[in-house]
Formats: sequence, C-alpha cells, structure tokens
Amino acid sequence: MTATRSRHVARSTTVLVAVFVLAAAALLSLVVRQRASLVELPLTEDGYYTLSVARHIALGHAVTIDGQQWTNGIQPLFAFLLAPVYALTGGDRYASLRGVLAVHWLLHIATALLLGSIARSGLPPGDRTRRRTAFWLTALLFVGSRFVLLNAYNGLETGLALLLYAAAWRCYQRGWLEGPRLWGFGLVLGVLVLARIDAAVFVATLGAAELLRPAVALRRRLVRATALTLVPLAVSLPWWLYSLFGFGSLMPSSGAAQAGPFAVSRVAPLGQSLLQVAAPYIQVRWLEGPVQMLAQAGVFVAVAWVFARRVLPRVKGTDTVHAGSVLALSTLLLGLYYLGFSAAAHFYGRYLAPLVLVTIPMTAVALVEVRRLRAVVQGAAVVALGSTAIVSAASWDVQAGASRNGYYHEQLRLIEAHVPPADAVGAFQSGTIGYFRDRVVNLDGKVNGEAFRRRGDLQAYVAGRGVDWFCDWVGPFAGPGSPPGVWLPVATRGAFVLYRRAVPTSGSTR
Repeated sequence: MTATRSRHVARSTTVLVAVFVLAAAALLSLVVRQRASLVELPLTEDGYYTLSVARHIALGHAVTIDGQQWTNGIQPLFAFLLAPVYALTGGDRYASLRGVLAVHWLLHIATALLLGSIARSGLPPGDRTRRRTAFWLTALLFVGSRFVLLNAYNGLETGLALLLYAAAWRCYQRGWLEGPRLWGFGLVLGVLVLARIDAAVFVATLGAAELLRPAVALRRRLVRATALTLVPLAVSLPWWLYSLFGFGSLMPSSGAAQAGPFAVSRVAPLGQSLLQVAAPYIQVRWLEGPVQMLAQAGVFVAVAWVFARRVLPRVKGTDTVHAGSVLALSTLLLGLYYLGFSAAAHFYGRYLAPLVLVTIPMTAVALVEVRRLRAVVQGAAVVALGSTAIVSAASWDVQAGASRNGYYHEQLRLIEAHVPPADAVGAFQSGTIGYFRDRVVNLDGKVNGEAFRRRGDLQAYVAGRGVDWFCDWVGPFAGPGSPPGVWLPVATRGAFVLYRRAVPTSGSTR
C-alpha cells in the first residue's frame, strides 16, 4: 500500500470511528426518552412476556408469567439477566424499562465491537490499516442496521444470543480448541444454549464439523467434539429437565403453541427473511416491498462476488472462515426446520438473525477491498449507515405512529376502562396487558402450558379459571363462531374488542 493510499484509508477509518460513536449515542437515546414512549417499539408484544417473567423472578415469584402460573415459554438466560434490573426498581413496570433498554444497548454495542474484532482478525496480518478499517466498518454496519436494531431492542433474547454467537466465533478464532480453554469454549456454548434454546443446532453442527475435520488427528477430533457438545449439554441440562418434568416436553410452550405442518405459503416469508439477513443494512422504512428485496438481493450478490474474488483466496481454510461457515450452515438448517414445523412465519427474520454475524463482516471486508471509486463507495456507505442508525433511533417518538404499541394504547386501555382490577381477563395476545396488569390469563399457550394442553376445550378452561372477560382481536373464541349467548360484546377500541361473560363465574367481582 502506498503512503498516499495508506493516509486515505486512515482518514476513512477516523470518519468511521466518529460515525460509529454518533450512531451509538443515538441508540442510547432510546434509554432516556420520555416515559410515555418507553412502552413503544422497539419493545414488542412478545418481548413483554420475557419482561413479565423477569419481573416476577425479581419479586420472588420464581419462573412465572403472573406470579402464579409457572412457564417455560421463554428463553431463560435473558429473563434471569434482567431480573436484577427489576429488583433495583422494586418491580416498577415503567422505570425498569429504562434498565431493560440500557441492557439491550450494552449488548448491542458489545456485539458490534466483538464482531469488528472477528473481521479484523480474519484478514491477513500484513496490512494493519486495512484491518483497522474492517473493524470499524463492521461495527458501524452492525449498529447502522435497522434490522438489527428492531431485533436487538425488542425485549427478547435476540441481542444476547447474537453476542454469545459472536463470542463463540471469537473463541474459535482465538484457538480455544486445545487444553483448558477447550472446556471454557464448551461453557460459552452452554450459556449460548440457555440464551436461545435452538442454538443447540449450532452446537451440534459445530461438534459434527470438528469430528469430521480431516486435517486434525482423530483423537483430537474426538476430544474437541466431546467437549463442544457434552459441556453445553451439562450447562443447559437444568433447563431441559425443568421443561421435561414440569411441562412434559423439551420444547418451550412458546414453540409448541406456534407449531404447524408445512405450508407452501411460508416459503415466501422465509425467502424475504433470508434477504433481510443477507443485507440487513438495507431494511429502512422508506424502501419497502419488491424494491427493497431487489436492493437486498443486488447488494448481497455484489458483496459475495467481491468477497469471493478478492478476499476468500487469502483467508480460505482459516479458523475464521470455518467457524463462520458452521454458523451460516446451522442457521440455514434452523430456517428449514422452522419452515417445516413453525407457523410463525412473521418471526422467521428473528430466527435467522445469526446470519447477520456472517453477512455483515463479509460486507465490511468487501468494501475495504473496493478499489475503483473507493472513496465514493465507502463514503456513500458510511453516510447511509450513519444516517440510518441515527434516524432510526432518534425518530421513534416522531414517526407518526409508526412506533405505537396498539396493545398498550388500545387493548390495555379498553380493559382498564371497563374491567374491575380484581377480575381476570383472558386473551390470546396477552404480552403487553399481562406485563402492565395483574390477573391476565394467556390463552394461546405461548407462556401458559395449561391453556396449550386445553386448547381443544378452552371455554371450559377459562370458566374453571374464573375468567369472565376476554379482550383480543375479533376471533372465534368470543366473537363470530363462539357458543351463542356465552360472551357479550362490551366495547371496542381500535382493533380490539372486549367481551364479558353473560353468566359470571363465582370469581367475578361484578
């Protein structure tokens, strides 16, 4: 590299650092926004299930969704990680949300920097300036991605899981496959499984890859495969046993409630989700539909072409590429599993999120390798990414309702206006209302194993639970198609309808 070119790259790197800091500061604004906005997106309906469990753990109610109903419908590690936040606020439902968002921010920034380290160390050591640029460009790509933002601050475990996936990749890259560190690597993988149960697919794939790696002696392969599979199993075993003996299944109730046979209609959502994770920095509000999909596909093809021609020949066969390939393969296998067995097609993007840990560093090192129009291409990338991160984070309060939580402003407000606080309310969509209100009974089974087992007889189940109110979207439970004369409509607000039982149960305060 000539002295002039080196100075140019160094200046570009300084700009990257500055934009990264600005983007990180913009994201931190989510923590300090007005109290009225704390309940809104990026926190989500399903995220409030995890937050409810974390709150009840902090209050001494064990792993329950409402202080009484035990559940395995969450990913355990994140709920336990958030419990101290709720303990510090005495379980305050609003003040704790700042702590939740602060934890999300710390995980997000830590993952960005860790992923930058992976990209830097994955390049040949001869060009320190290029490696430094790859570090900061990777970090900026990660914090500048709206797709990552939506999944990293949603109240769920995705951000934590991404950090631990990146940590596992970094362990592999640093040679944690020999001696005592191998068992530490297994411990990291076990913690990852506790963060996201389906990460067991990554663990199994990694163990199989080590067992079949031809360049390593058989004895070493056996030791590695054993440590990388049995240690994670031992670490996560308490949760597997809790689920098996407490709920009769290794699968969380949230997964079982969304299970469904394969349907062709789910192929398109899977394809769209793959495009999202292939180019996660192109998901923006002003570029949607087919145009966005074409842009994502085009950018990914261009990145893959540059990477294959200019980067892969120099890094092929390295531990970095091997571990990244295992991560990509295991995530694609997960995608096929969910395609075949999960009806929750709207969550496919979140399930495939670990792929961004591969596609983002690929994009960064490809941009570093661009020679023609280098300043234009890299400069445009920096401006676009920085703007996306800053605008996405800072505009939640002003996007004309784009961030509005309808479950809070419609469903919860409807219940508060008409239902006595001591009365139980049933709902399929119960994440938000169950967080902000006591005596809410989940009916879709995501966090209520009893309701899932009684899904063919829900009317009798809710009567036995003393539920005299039902509030949700219009559906067969209490709307058209429900038993005549059992439920009477009371009021409507937005997309939600509140019903009361015509003949109250003995538990009613009416």
